[in-house]
Amino acid sequence: MMGASALRALLTPMLGEPGAGLAFALVLLVAVVVSRTEPGNRRPAALIVGAAVGATLLLPGLWLHWAGLPPRAWYIPAPALAGYSAALLLIVPAEELFLRGALQPEIRRALGPGAAIGLTALLFAAIHVMAYGVVAIPLDFGVGLLLGWLRERTGSTAACIVAHLLADLGSWWLP
Repeated sequence: MMGASALRALLTPMLGEPGAGLAFALVLLVAVVVSRTEPGNRRPAALIVGAAVGATLLLPGLWLHWAGLPPRAWYIPAPALAGYSAALLLIVPAEELFLRGALQPEIRRALGPGAAIGLTALLFAAIHVMAYGVVAIPLDFGVGLLLGWLRERTGSTAACIVAHLLADLGSWWLP
């Protein structure tokens, strides 16, 4: 994980955030394949809960939108928005399969569910510092806690992928 994060940090100046994020995702996906991680419970009920959590993560942005702030998509060039959205289709599953699919169950076995949720949330926040800066650590930590809880509650990494992807893609249309 730290090696993948270091690679992302090194590549960001050369490739920009989506390109470095894709390289980061590929490294995580290799780790997922090596660990033989499965997405867990893919039943419709788990995926619906994941979609509900993703929609919940959009509520602060909706509140800001209703307060009159324009969506970020209004001032981001369409090609950048399209490229970043496409990159998310690989980055988000890679992050979730690695953190919540492979790492969280291993930490749970060693230290229990609370520690597993907390430690993976901390790693989730740390890997997003390059993309969003230290100012986003509390938000990313909170999102990581919610996604960790979702994994424990549903037994589904797929639900975490749905929630994370919905929140990331939806946030472009909100302030």
